[in-house]
Amino acid sequence: MNWLHALVLGIVQGVTEFVPVSSSGHLVLVPRALGWPEPPVAFDVLLHVGTLASLLVYFRRELLGLFGLGRGREGLEAAPRTLLWLAVATLVTGAVVFPIRHQVEALFGSPRTAAGFLLVTAAVLLVSEMLARGQRGLNAVGWKDAAATGIGQALAACPGLSRSGMTIGAGLVTGLSRRAAAQFAFLLSVPAILGAAVVKLPELRAAGWTVPISSCILGLVSAAISGYLAIGLAMAFVQQRRLKWFAAYCALVGLLALFLLR
Repeated sequence: MNWLHALVLGIVQGVTEFVPVSSSGHLVLVPRALGWPEPPVAFDVLLHVGTLASLLVYFRRELLGLFGLGRGREGLEAAPRTLLWLAVATLVTGAVVFPIRHQVEALFGSPRTAAGFLLVTAAVLLVSEMLARGQRGLNAVGWKDAAATGIGQALAACPGLSRSGMTIGAGLVTGLSRRAAAQFAFLLSVPAILGAAVVKLPELRAAGWTVPISSCILGLVSAAISGYLAIGLAMAFVQQRRLKWFAAYCALVGLLALFLLR
């Protein structure tokens, strides 16, 4: 893997992790479409660490507020109970994903599978957009919201199912406001990405023997910078009722990949 591969894949990861079009699906489809070698799973995890850094910086005040160390920006004051529901949603995700983790990893070798799941993401975005009528804020998150969002995040372990799309969609369907659904979804991704990085740490160390350190650093930094910019973009689009545009994009890419890639 050279520096160009790392740069492009880092930007792809950063943008698509938070914009609801599936980062995992794009990391499967982009290398295949460009004729590049498939990146190691551990390099994929490294790029997720870059997007984790962007989350920690963007939501730094809110994350401190969760632990009583500060106050979030206006409209995102996180009560102590929010931390509880984030923990519940994380446990739900783990309970669903852990027993089938090896089967899920096997799906990453199939571009057509990723393409099919992109079509599912498109359907989820359209349905959640139509059903979004809730007005409850972040401090009103309850066990139903946490369970639904946790399940949505678990399903997004499959390539082509967008983590942000599934989790934001779950929040919208259960009655959260658009802003609260996006906030809860992005905060929930912090322990999920961190947990994946810890689990894959042995593979990440092994990947250092095959992926040049310069490529690793470039991929990490490009994912972090593009991810930070993408969070603000995604928040704006969700609140402006524009999920249908992401649905159209997922449907188009999914159909093209089904017909063109083997």
